[in-house]
Amino acid sequence: MKDYYAILQVSPSAEQEVIEAAYRRLARKYHPDVYSGPDAAHRMRELNEAYEILGDPRRRAEYDAELRFARAGAETKRPQGDRTPPPPPPPHDEPKDSEGPTGAKAETPTARLTRRRPILIGVGLATMAIVGSLVALGVWCWISATGDSDNTSPTVVTGSSLSTAVSQWLGLGVATPEPTRFPTSVVTTPIATPAAIATPPVNWEIYRNEGYGFEVRYPPDFNVIESESGQSVTFESKKWAGYPANHSSIGVGVEETNLSALEWLDQNEIFGPLYRDEHGQMYIYAGRAGTLTKESVVTLRIDGAEAIEFFWWGVSAGGDHVLVKDKNKPNSLYHIERYLAGALQNPEETVPKEVFDQMLSTFKFLD
Repeated sequence: MKDYYAILQVSPSAEQEVIEAAYRRLARKYHPDVYSGPDAAHRMRELNEAYEILGDPRRRAEYDAELRFARAGAETKRPQGDRTPPPPPPPHDEPKDSEGPTGAKAETPTARLTRRRPILIGVGLATMAIVGSLVALGVWCWISATGDSDNTSPTVVTGSSLSTAVSQWLGLGVATPEPTRFPTSVVTTPIATPAAIATPPVNWEIYRNEGYGFEVRYPPDFNVIESESGQSVTFESKKWAGYPANHSSIGVGVEETNLSALEWLDQNEIFGPLYRDEHGQMYIYAGRAGTLTKESVVTLRIDGAEAIEFFWWGVSAGGDHVLVKDKNKPNSLYHIERYLAGALQNPEETVPKEVFDQMLSTFKFLD
């Protein structure tokens, strides 16, 4: 039985955050785009398989139980709670050991049973572990073949057959089909300027942030929620007024950093690192355990300043991101985001890409 904790280099008692951080670190280290070893594909397959189990609290608990039984079987230990009494003592008239034909003592049936008891217990425990693994395999294959039904996270792989799921679980190296995008495609060609984007309606409101030096227009059916410091502001449909759960929105935040937009993206623990292909095209990896997609990083201009845009998605959300620096404020990085909540049935309903692009075209720095 594979030791997934050893694969992710964490303790069996590690918190979920530690397991996730370890997976991201190792996935970056051994991804085929950065690791040229002959075992790159095998390492990534093992990392993905380990995180699929340990990253899910329910499946991790099942795995821990199976691991305990497997280890108990390997050490021929009786599982905790087994109160089976020892066999009764032999009857008084049982013959004593006698000399065999070669002079050695012949083994009595009772002694033979006593000697073989640890082996029998070990075989029984191993059988239990195998049956448990087969049950878990069946559940895993069914989930892989049918997909999530509660729609609490983005569906990124479609059409997985049962045979493919079984082959992947057994580590046979079956090629994974190209995942579909969640929940919309990213821009794959550079944008010359937001001026080419459709002009927003004239009845849009104007939001001005004097403290951090920017303004942007927004639809009149959006509410504006500003942080106490003014360092971030969220624009969301009035449809979500009073709605406590996670929902889609557009936001602007200001990061205090002397890094450029590209440097910030490359060093960011969530979105980074940044890669370049042989043609110089920049990209990042997004996704969740077992499914990573390559997302283009393109350049554009916001109010005359050079900016970058990329799409990123994770376990329960995704969206478009724009990073831009005002040349007059070298220590301020503006992060404009279209946040799509994956828990919703249609996360783009209240923040379509067109509205986000129109808001980008109105973003201006204050002198």
